[in-house]
Amino acid sequence: MNKWTKGLFLTMLFLAGCSSDSMNDEPDIGTTETSTSDTVTQQMRETGIDGEADILIAYFTRPENLEHEPAVEAVSGSSFNVIDDTLVGDVQVIAEMIAEQTGGALFSIQTEVGYPNVYDEHTAFATREVEEDARPTLMTDVAEMTEVDVLFIGFPVWWNRAPRAVLTFLETYDLTDKQIIPFATHGGSGLTNSQNELQTLYPAYDFLEGFAARAGSVEEAEPNLLNWLDELGY
Repeated sequence: MNKWTKGLFLTMLFLAGCSSDSMNDEPDIGTTETSTSDTVTQQMRETGIDGEADILIAYFTRPENLEHEPAVEAVSGSSFNVIDDTLVGDVQVIAEMIAEQTGGALFSIQTEVGYPNVYDEHTAFATREVEEDARPTLMTDVAEMTEVDVLFIGFPVWWNRAPRAVLTFLETYDLTDKQIIPFATHGGSGLTNSQNELQTLYPAYDFLEGFAARAGSVEEAEPNLLNWLDELGY
């Protein structure tokens, strides 16, 4: 399958995106929702994240995981952003905000088999992955994961869960000695159920409380994002 890959902001410092009950790639623009609490600040005091930590921001986003490169003028989805004549997904926009604030490196999680460009077909494909609890094969690995202290992991919420490719990524490495911080976009469901699933699947991992923004309005979420990062110590 001729899956396209674009190099815009793909990290390779470390190398070698519906409704509230389903996928959030086509939501109506709404208010931004965030997931923060005083617990985060207390966790940071206890764990001592500081500016010297090696930080990786890994993210999965729909535009970078399509079967074929879509024509910019043909895309109308509200979770697709056109930046410098290039399609950029909402999750990538948030990832880049985090990278700018923390100095972390970016890594795009991309599957070997691309998702269909047609939205309904894409939804059906991703639905089967969830139903089968699949673990899609990824195109690249993080060669220096042992050097990472803090892992931000970003994704669109699909059916109150992270895409199965995110689980592939988390299961590829031993992350027991790292702090893992989820961030996501959603169509109204928020991050809670997705983060709960991750914590249930990987009880040995140290998850801090994550951040969620409503898809289609991620730029408006930047003040909340910066407040969240400030609570984390960045």
